[in-house]
Amino acid sequence: MEHQKIVASGGRIIPAGFDIFVFNTHTGTMRTIKIETYKGWTITVIAEQNNCSNFSFDITDPSGRSQHISMGGDNEQRALARAREMIDMEIALVAEE
Repeated sequence: MEHQKIVASGGRIIPAGFDIFVFNTHTGTMRTIKIETYKGWTITVIAEQNNCSNFSFDITDPSGRSQHISMGGDNEQRALARAREMIDMEIALVAEE
């Protein structure tokens, strides 16, 4: 897996492929953020409840343009699979142009 550096709050650099655990002091809840690189794009999956979904995700292309999907999936694996599907679709659309 290719690693990409992600800058977290406080200026710390976290390489892709690691899980980040975030504690919300206001609500007293813990969230997990998973960062992965796929075909040069960055996928950020966040464990958060939104209607009938338990995960959201962001996909960021190599130029830095991001898209946020709030209803990413019921579980982390499904959210990652959806993100990869969207990336494959974006790449295919560019190839058709």
